[in-house]
This record gives sequence, structure tokens and C-alpha cells, in this order.
Amino acid sequence: MEHEQSTNDQVGADKQPAQMPGRDPAYTPRFCWSGAAIWLPVSVLTGLAIGWIATQVGMRFAPLVVFPLIVGIALGAFLVGMRLLLQTGHRATFFSAAMLSALITVGSQHYFSYLDANRRMEESQLTQKAQAAFAEIMRDRLLNGPLDYLRRQATLGRPMLFGWVARGPMAWLSWLVDGLLVFAGAMTVVFFACRSNRSLKPG
Repeated sequence: MEHEQSTNDQVGADKQPAQMPGRDPAYTPRFCWSGAAIWLPVSVLTGLAIGWIATQVGMRFAPLVVFPLIVGIALGAFLVGMRLLLQTGHRATFFSAAMLSALITVGSQHYFSYLDANRRMEESQLTQKAQAAFAEIMRDRLLNGPLDYLRRQATLGRPMLFGWVARGPMAWLSWLVDGLLVFAGAMTVVFFACRSNRSLKPG
């Protein structure tokens, strides 16, 4: 009887699913709402901060293709560092936060560029004098929000390679490509970080 019980125990043990080596429970793909409560403010603030820094640097040095990739990689690296600091390892939560942060980074770059252009326009002495003398005319000349700023920039054109200037729809397309490059750079870093075997506690 003892031999039969031992055999049954061994068979039952064999039927239990083996745990995959190197797999940590923290890496479960399900979405974690407690982790989302942590990552929501982190992703928003990170996106705004990286977007502001990228805007300031981009006014002086912003090579095509390379610069948005660098911005995305920097964003992804910062988020990975925050992930290790916060010890929140659920992949779905982290991926969602990274995507949100990338979107905010892209959008905030255009918004901060608009704020800077609007500030410089308002501080211009010539603009102030003209606004005082021709209030009705200058009202149409001043920027009426970020979308109006982008429309005007698209009309003026965006310098590209070999002296070509992208205007109208092509300018909008170039901004879309820049945003996708930021997104790709950030999510590539995040993807490889999630494949790491570093143990994180769930959360």
C-alpha cells in the first residue's frame, strides 16, 4: 500500500504543470489596476518632461530621423529605470504606460514649440506696437492655438534633406513619421526590457 501511494503521488506530481524557467510572476501579461494608478502620473509627467527637453534641444540640434529616435530611446530608457525603481513588473500595465508616455512626448513637443513661438511673437516690440495700432488686423496675425501654429508651419514649410522643403500635407506627414520614430524607439527599449529575467515584485 505504501508503495502504491508513493507511485500515485509521483504520478500526480508529474501531471502538475512545470514552471517555466526564468519566468517571474511579475511578468504576467494581464493588466494591473494598482500598477496603473502608479504609472498614470509617472507616464504623463515623464512624457511632458521628455517632450520639453526634446523641444529645447531640437531648437538647436535636430537631425532628421536620428533625433526622434534618440528621443524615443531616451524616453524608453527612463521608463525602464522607473520600472526598476518602482518595482512594478506587469507587462501589460508597463506597455500601456509607455505608449501613453510616448504619445504625450510627441504631442507636447508641438505644444511647447507653439508656446515658445507665441512667447517670442508677443515679446517682439514690433508686434506690440503693431497690435496697439492695428488691433483688428493683428488679431488675425497672432497665433490662435497649437493647431493654428502647426498649420502656419506647414504652410511655411519644413526643411528636409538635400534642400527640399516639405509643405502642406508633406509637412504633416513628416511630423507623423517623427512621431512614429519616437514611438518605435521607446517601445523597442521597453520590449527588450520586458524580456529581461530581472525579478520584479508584482504591482
